[in-house]
Amino acid sequence: MYVKSLEQENPSLAIIRVRNNVSYGLSHARASGWRAATADVVAILDAHIEVHELWAEPLLTQIKADRTVVTSPVFDKVNFADLKVIPYQPASHAFDWALWCMYESFSDEYYKLNDGSLPGKSPSVMGILVAERKYLGEIGLLDEGMKVYGGENVELGIRVSKLHLSNT
Repeated sequence: MYVKSLEQENPSLAIIRVRNNVSYGLSHARASGWRAATADVVAILDAHIEVHELWAEPLLTQIKADRTVVTSPVFDKVNFADLKVIPYQPASHAFDWALWCMYESFSDEYYKLNDGSLPGKSPSVMGILVAERKYLGEIGLLDEGMKVYGGENVELGIRVSKLHLSNT
């Protein structure tokens, strides 16, 4: 219903719906959305993600400066009981020895700057990412062989980090 209202309000907006008739797994679903995309930059977000106004600008600025940057935005928590927004502090996406997602704080110097739009380095990308569409294709996108949630964030994060290290 919401998508239909967006289309009615913005007739020039091209919304492409991608439906898979078979369950291939999360990484495959994300990759099929990427394959259908035509824009220069794609956002791959989990279904529960809601964005605020001006959320994309800091990410697009980083991508414009370096097309090989894969960004992962910080999203606030919405309390289900009263719908109040609980802000999260920016943090690095990381993983433990069991490859479970975790967050690591940035340096104290980062937080003293008091600007959550500033970039920070992260060894993991999570499943929530914004990147140049062609670059994601060049580096192999997501491993579609991963059938369950988790793992793709570690694999993609290591691959992106390795590429950045080899180019420095």
